[in-house]
Amino acid sequence: MSCFLVSGEVEEIIQQAKTKSYKNLYLNYQHLSELPSGLLQLDKAEKLYLKYNILKKLPSDIYRLESLVELYLHSNDLQELPEEIGFLPCLKSLNVSNNFLKAIPATIGHLKKLEYLHLANNQLSLLCETLGNLHSLRVLDVMNNNLTRLPWQLCYCHKLENLSFDNNRIDRIPRQLMNLEHLKELSGSNNRLESLPQDLDHLLSLESLLLDSNVNLCALPGTLLKIPYLSTLGINSCGQPADDKTKGADSFSYFHGTQFFGNSEQNVLPLVELSLRATHKLVQSRSLPTPSFPLPANIVAVQAKINYCRCHRRREANSDIQGTPLRRHVGLR
Repeated sequence: MSCFLVSGEVEEIIQQAKTKSYKNLYLNYQHLSELPSGLLQLDKAEKLYLKYNILKKLPSDIYRLESLVELYLHSNDLQELPEEIGFLPCLKSLNVSNNFLKAIPATIGHLKKLEYLHLANNQLSLLCETLGNLHSLRVLDVMNNNLTRLPWQLCYCHKLENLSFDNNRIDRIPRQLMNLEHLKELSGSNNRLESLPQDLDHLLSLESLLLDSNVNLCALPGTLLKIPYLSTLGINSCGQPADDKTKGADSFSYFHGTQFFGNSEQNVLPLVELSLRATHKLVQSRSLPTPSFPLPANIVAVQAKINYCRCHRRREANSDIQGTPLRRHVGLR
C-alpha cells in the first residue's frame, strides 16, 4: 500500500506541474525505481531533482525534456546513462554522484552548454575523451572512482575552474592541462602521483592545489613558487610510506629526504620557509662553499620574519577550538 500511495503522490505532483507549468520539479526521497511516463511530457521543466530514489536507469527518450537546465540524480542506483542524455540542448548542470556508474556515454560531449558535471562516488575506470568538447564546463568532479588517468583532451575545456579527482589511482597530471588558464582549484589527494608538470606556473589563476596523501610524490617543481595567486597548497603525507606507523611522525618526515616541520604541534610553515630549509640542507649535504656574495634583500627579509611567523602560528593553533583538527596546508604569503 505504501508504494501505491507514493506513486499516487508523484502522479499528483506531475499533474500539478503540467497544469501550472512548473519549471522546477522536486521528486526527492520518493522511492522511484523508474521515471513516470508523465514526467517526460513536461517539456517546459527546467530543473528536475531526483536525489535519494532507487532509479537503476533513465529512459532513452529523456531527450524529450528539451528545456531541462539542471538534472540532479545524486544517490540513486544508476548503473548506466543512456546515450540520449547527450541530446538535452539546454542542460547546464548534471549531477549523478553517488551511483554505480562504470562508464559515461561519449555523447555527453554534445552538451555544449554544460557547466557543472558531478561524477563523484561511482565506479568509473575511464573518462571519455569527448569531455574535451565541453567548452562551457566550469566544474568537473570525479572524486572517489577507479580512474587511472585523466584525458588530456580536458585541456580544451578552456573555462574550467575546478577539477577534483581525489581518491583515484591516477599517477600523473597531463601536461596539456597546464593550459587551463582559468583553473582556480586543482584537487588530487590520495592518488598515485609521482611528479607534477614542470610548467605548473602556466596555471595563472590557480588558487588552491590539494595533493595530500600522494605517497609517491617526493618533490615539487620550483615553478610552483611562480604561480601568482596560489594561496593554499595541501601536501600532507606526501612522500611518506603508506606502511609507516611511527607515532607522531610528521607529514613531511620523508618528503624529499627533508624534515620540513619541527614537530606535530606546530602549525604549517609558509612555502618560502620550506624552500629555504630545503636549500640550506642541500648546500650542507653537498659540502658547497658558503657564497661570498650577499643574499638578496627579499631572502634576508623572509629569514627575519621566520621567528615572527612561528610565534604567530603558535598563537593561532592555541586559539583553535579544542578537539578540532587543523587542516594542514601550506599558506603562501
